[in-house]
Amino acid sequence: MKNIAYLHGLEAKAGGVKYDYLEAQYTVSFAPQIDYWEDDVFKKIYIELKNNRLDLIIGSSMGGFFAYHLAKILNVPTVLFNPALLLSYIKEYKGVDLTKIDQSGTKTPFHKVVLGENDEIIPPQTTIDFLEKEEKNNHKIIREPHAHRTPVKAFKQYV
Repeated sequence: MKNIAYLHGLEAKAGGVKYDYLEAQYTVSFAPQIDYWEDDVFKKIYIELKNNRLDLIIGSSMGGFFAYHLAKILNVPTVLFNPALLLSYIKEYKGVDLTKIDQSGTKTPFHKVVLGENDEIIPPQTTIDFLEKEEKNNHKIIREPHAHRTPVKAFKQYV
């Protein structure tokens, strides 16, 4: 059974139907309620995960941004749902200090990226452009006909 970490989105809550699905299928070693506004939250998550033998990090939106950068440090593959990767180029977003996110990882894990074609919060093309610039060949982009919130059916299909 795969050992995974699951990072929810910025204004989402831990738990719920997606977490229940993961818990039933895998060993979920890390899926807390995350306060993305908390000082050093990235560092705290990293400390929790660095000695954990993870097979996969799943992240959605802001959680996808965190998952992406954690994966590049820990060398763990990801499944990212509408990840906010464009935040890699800015210093602050909705009060979250992005300068405290360690973006120095150089590992090249594989990223499966599921994008909602109708995402009104993170335009899919910004993520595609980011990946084409930063990741070259170690990712796969999947487009789905949903908005920013990933439907449970698509979540299950791509995890």
